[in-house]
Amino acid sequence: MEKTEFSDNLPLRIVEDMLERKKGKDFSDILILIPNKRPSFYIIKELQEKLNSPFFPPQIFSIDEFIKYFSLKVNPGMRRAEGLNKVWVLFKAAREMDLFSNYSFHHFFTWGLKIADIIDELELEEVDEKKLKNLPFGTLPEEIRNIISCLGEVKKNFYTELKNNKLTTRGMDYAAVASNLDSGIIPDFSFIYTGGFFAPTRLEEKILKYLNAMDKNIHFVQDKWDKWNFENIHLHSGFDVHSEIKRAGEILEKGFNPAKTAIVLPQADVLIPLLSMVVSGLNQEYNISMGYPLERASPFTLLEQIMHFQEARVGDEYYAKDYLSILLHPYVKNLSLGTSSEDTRTLIHKIEEKLSDRVGRAFIHLEEVEKEFVQIKEVHINLIRNLKDVRTFSQLGKCFEDIFSFLLARSPAQFYPFSGEFFKNFFAIFRDMQDSMLGNEEMEKEDIFDLFRYYVNTVRVPFSGIPLSGLQILGMLETRNLFFEKVIVLDVQEGVIPNEDKYDPILPTSVRRFLELPTYRQREKIFRHHFMNLVNTAAEVHLIYREYGKESRSRFIEEIIWEKEQAAGEVAPKDIVTPVNFRVESITRKPFSIKKDEKTMEILNQMILSPTSIDAYLNCPAQFYFSSVLKLEEKESVEREPDLGKIGSFIHEILYKFYEPLKGSDIILTEKDRERLEQIIDTVLKEKFGELRGENYLLNKITKFRLSNFFENEKKIEGYRIIGTEENFNGIAINNIPGINHSISLKGRIDRIDQREKKIYIIDYKTGDSKKPIKKLSIPFTDRRDMKSKIRSFQLPVYVYLYREKNPELSWNDINAGFSIIRNGKEEFLFSEKDDNSLRMEEIFLPSLKNLIGEIFNPAVNFEKDDEDEHSCQFCPYFTFCL
Repeated sequence: MEKTEFSDNLPLRIVEDMLERKKGKDFSDILILIPNKRPSFYIIKELQEKLNSPFFPPQIFSIDEFIKYFSLKVNPGMRRAEGLNKVWVLFKAAREMDLFSNYSFHHFFTWGLKIADIIDELELEEVDEKKLKNLPFGTLPEEIRNIISCLGEVKKNFYTELKNNKLTTRGMDYAAVASNLDSGIIPDFSFIYTGGFFAPTRLEEKILKYLNAMDKNIHFVQDKWDKWNFENIHLHSGFDVHSEIKRAGEILEKGFNPAKTAIVLPQADVLIPLLSMVVSGLNQEYNISMGYPLERASPFTLLEQIMHFQEARVGDEYYAKDYLSILLHPYVKNLSLGTSSEDTRTLIHKIEEKLSDRVGRAFIHLEEVEKEFVQIKEVHINLIRNLKDVRTFSQLGKCFEDIFSFLLARSPAQFYPFSGEFFKNFFAIFRDMQDSMLGNEEMEKEDIFDLFRYYVNTVRVPFSGIPLSGLQILGMLETRNLFFEKVIVLDVQEGVIPNEDKYDPILPTSVRRFLELPTYRQREKIFRHHFMNLVNTAAEVHLIYREYGKESRSRFIEEIIWEKEQAAGEVAPKDIVTPVNFRVESITRKPFSIKKDEKTMEILNQMILSPTSIDAYLNCPAQFYFSSVLKLEEKESVEREPDLGKIGSFIHEILYKFYEPLKGSDIILTEKDRERLEQIIDTVLKEKFGELRGENYLLNKITKFRLSNFFENEKKIEGYRIIGTEENFNGIAINNIPGINHSISLKGRIDRIDQREKKIYIIDYKTGDSKKPIKKLSIPFTDRRDMKSKIRSFQLPVYVYLYREKNPELSWNDINAGFSIIRNGKEEFLFSEKDDNSLRMEEIFLPSLKNLIGEIFNPAVNFEKDDEDEHSCQFCPYFTFCL
């Protein structure tokens, strides 16, 4: 064996050495064994560039590929158990030992993956079976003690089950190759190159030791780094992901050689924003080589919505909100249902509007929708109904396969970014589901869905990252044994670099030490080696981290800063870290103001003012402009559950149905009336939301509770008669408006009108806060802001005015108006018994009201934003229009 030390660019060093030793262009009798796959691409690339002509390449293996290839020579006919099958066999082996007896397979799955990995690790590290029988339990939880106390037996049973099914595992393959190295399975090579290995497992070490003992072996050993090459390292601090990406873009804008530059992403969630914010604008080729979680892909989002839709089903009823979430997914709303995708979008928009109009109806029947929108039936058949009778994992795989086949044939799903890689991996998963050993095991549908979620959670999309000519975007694992001139690393956070996964739920540190297995400290040492190799071999390195909230920079950053400070001879020298700054320009905004042009005045002159619109102007003229002039309304959305904050709309209907039959009679409420009220509550809520279950049941209880206080207070009122419910007053004129030579029309809807003794009481039900004018008012107001703070609301005065105008035989003193507060059953009236109603109406309320209406119709007064009350602005539906 020849031992060769190197400091950088392992692929180049191997190629240079190989060309010195081997003449010609046939290198097929040379073996190159390296820890991971990606450097092999660079070895071939270096050969291509140096030879510039056709050649027979060497046989290049990553250690895993080497084992997989030669294990088939030891155990022909065997295949490696992966994912589902591996965990299923382990599940059966564990159940035979009465372990996890209370677990169904979908609950066992995540445990099974961990236990299978541990069994592989035990094999790779050649842990003595005797040690497994004498493990130190300490204070471990009983469930963990039960697992590790019989780990040796579990492993034995697991291996027996695997062999009975002609299956192996990674650990078994390593052991098979390592124990048969002398049997001639490895052919005679002219040269064997090994290199890039750091802290190999015991079986890897045994295999390397065997190969290194050969005369024709050339072993490359990486220099060990004990310090950071800090002179080439630039540190950058951001405050969020987007600020980090912004800095990466600024670095690239200064110039880079794409083939010799790498952007390293320790966390996959940064990939999509990096591509959209930076890489797409570079006008450069780029390649991605990293594992991207499949559960974050858009196809899975749709499957998750479909599964959730099925799980929430009650009989033949489905939640309307869940239904719309499926229809509005980009893949579905762009389907071509016999015509164009534009027609489908129009169809789905009409369905959305139809369901939004069904106020309070949380559930739908598919047949109801199909009856009115026939074209949507094809979507129901292909995306919903085919899942109704799923009972096995295999059936689910076939259903999902059919769904995606339908989408790819009828929608532009294939043209979305990375859709090729995403759909390819999903179809592979669906095939595995149908072919898996558990495929025909019957399970509850919810368990099948959960198992699918757990399974997808384990899958990473292996972006291949070939060719190598463009900018390289790599995950941390993919950077091992590679060399770049320029390196940009994002997310250099503590807990990310190094990856802080200290806790092993099955084998805690004490047990690992006893078994002589690597602990988190050894794992950190390996991570440090590869990270220092990447950073210290580059000519220019940019490490970008963010500090916000609980996030802090990596300990590696702290070490680099310390070394920089030591070299500078001072603490925190200038520019040691460059913060990411966003340029903020001072913008002077004019206050929001809309002039009343000719068109606006035309709309105003045709308007009939209501108490609601008058109060809107009182609160904020801009709000009045958006709601009453432009008539902008918030779009009604379909809720999955009733909004408990919207109880008021139900209560008005309930009380109308309760009091309408009592109109015209003297009211004496009894317990029978309470029972009738509760029956009305049940009926109204059932009409709106269907069966009273879940949050519907809770809403029913809350409504009954709130109305119980109201009912008790109503029982105490003596000698009154209801003479009106839900009465409308339209087109009532108000005259003598300042600056206007014509009358203005008013309208209003009064919840209830009582006759108590000889007086009329106008009742407005309030489920929330009420605004009543303050008592001590002595003069009318001309300024809107004064009216807003003192009068607060014109609702009650307007009701009194409307009623008297319609009943001129009454005096102001014959009429009162007030709020009936539902939550506590109390009543708050406009006038007290001591008040002179006529004086307050004619000297204060009406003059103030006329002044406010005059301002509304005054073309010289603009509609302006009133932002004195920040809380009111925050919850205003038109808030963003005023910015």
